[in-house]
Amino acid sequence: MTEETEAIICSEHGTQSIAFVCGHLVDGEGLGFYHSGTESDSEDKCPDAWCGACDEILMRDGEWTEENEK
Repeated sequence: MTEETEAIICSEHGTQSIAFVCGHLVDGEGLGFYHSGTESDSEDKCPDAWCGACDEILMRDGEWTEENEK
């Protein structure tokens, strides 16, 4: 990740970390919600997030890969 893509500047929220969000969550509802943050990780205010179908693929493959990120 380059320095240019590590953060985004929002006029409402200020400088924030970027996050991956699966397109299913953007367009759907009732799909399940999974994320990379933990309750004890208060510094990560923008964890990556994905739906239940993408979580099944993640569990099957054991990690995010170039292929399953599609």
